[in-house]
Amino acid sequence: MRVLLLGVVLLLNGCLPLPQPQSDPHIRWSRELGLGGAGQHLQLQSVVEAQQLYLASHHGQVWALNRLNGKLIWQQQLAKLALAPELQRVNSGPQLLDGRLLLGSDGGLVALAAASGELLWQQALNGTVTSLPVALNRQQLLVRTANGYLYALNSDNGAIAWSYQWPLPPLTLYGEAPPVVVGELILIGTASGKLLALSHNGLPQWEFDVASSRGRNEIERLIDVDVVTAGEGVVYLSAYQYGTAAIRVDDKPGVLWSRKEFTTEPMLLYNHSLLLSGHDGQLFRLDANNGETLWRQAALAGQRLSAATLISEEELVVANSEGDLFRLSWQRGELLQRIAGGRLLERLGAVPELGHYNAPFSRKAAIFSAPVAASQGWFYTLDQRGVLLALH
Repeated sequence: MRVLLLGVVLLLNGCLPLPQPQSDPHIRWSRELGLGGAGQHLQLQSVVEAQQLYLASHHGQVWALNRLNGKLIWQQQLAKLALAPELQRVNSGPQLLDGRLLLGSDGGLVALAAASGELLWQQALNGTVTSLPVALNRQQLLVRTANGYLYALNSDNGAIAWSYQWPLPPLTLYGEAPPVVVGELILIGTASGKLLALSHNGLPQWEFDVASSRGRNEIERLIDVDVVTAGEGVVYLSAYQYGTAAIRVDDKPGVLWSRKEFTTEPMLLYNHSLLLSGHDGQLFRLDANNGETLWRQAALAGQRLSAATLISEEELVVANSEGDLFRLSWQRGELLQRIAGGRLLERLGAVPELGHYNAPFSRKAAIFSAPVAASQGWFYTLDQRGVLLALH
């Protein structure tokens, strides 16, 4: 049972009251898009470049919008392209790399031109793509599948350059962290509690045991290393039911520091600090050098939180599974504003300039993906029903 603590904010230096929902959260526009796949663990996100915002639905619709006013620039439907059926439903993305929109599907990867939505290439893979592709270099990109494969693809045509496979335990968490590139190494966290290092041509270099499996059943033995964030010569990772650690990545990898708190959301590394949304709803800002707590925000304990997003040098924003948004101080972790998403949409849904939302309203308009920040204080949120909000 989830418990919501609304009475206090626990900081290292005192207590502050939880802010009430604000009547004017400065919503600039909204659109109802309808993403599909409600209740599924999809890695759908919006992505911003310059004045454009891109997003996709599970059913294979892809949109490019003007991020300042929400007007449609182009729209594409994957089912209308010459794609195999297993490439027409989107599970992850879009990811934007060098002018290409990359979309992960049940059976591979699709690349569209960001400027026009034109199909650039498609590549069938041996597995479902549930994480975001990342760039290896200017010529190649990396994509991970749910069945334990890593592929290096040619960025221009999608051709497979090499692949690498590792064993999986009987039970794993759905959804995998993307690989990270640190110097000459490609690093992968696995469901067996290991950190794998590969060369840029896919050859294994070393493996490091982050956590060992313990328990009386498969659930208790889950130890997925599912969040990996790269620093300079170090990676920060979080393993399910194990904790969070900083690992030195060189010829002799080792633990620099570790903590018992863990997360299943991407961690934010900024200005020598590491911010994580704990599995229990607490937020932590840690010193990335030694793992010590700089502040702890416990007022949201019991909620499922998204990853945090910086919207300025002084503020961050996080969303929860009830459709609410919370603005916090980066320096001390105080809660500055609570935006009640579900009730807000109900109040604003009939306003023409904000778009229309005719479906029945629910407080539980879950926001699982992290809000996306743009320049000049703009940020965007996308809930499970496919309602996109632009705030400023």
